[in-house]
Amino acid sequence: MLWRGPFATKILGPCAVPSLPFDGRAALLGCIDPSGFRELEVWRRLCVAELNIPYYLGAVSHAELMAITPSSRQNILRQLCSDWQTHFADATVFALIGMGDQAEVLMLGSPTEDAWDEFLRISSQR
Repeated sequence: MLWRGPFATKILGPCAVPSLPFDGRAALLGCIDPSGFRELEVWRRLCVAELNIPYYLGAVSHAELMAITPSSRQNILRQLCSDWQTHFADATVFALIGMGDQAEVLMLGSPTEDAWDEFLRISSQR
């Protein structure tokens, strides 16, 4: 039998983040290294299905993400600076809603049902 650890997504309230690579209020789904690409895709599919604000995909390893992303979606890709790597060293994948250098919510980890419900709730505010 294979054992895997539980999914534990850390949900943080408003906080400062490195400068966001887009203008206006939107969601950023990101990963620090390629090991988070699979979970990043789960976040992306949920956003396509239900999110009512714009979203972007970002990675510190931008070239690798660009290589596996279909050309029809490459316009939403953003390069994340190395500050993200030091800021979120504990998570391979994260999701946030924010603008400028402020996140209304920051989720470190997998898109669990509870995390996704909270993400949707916050995205619909304003």
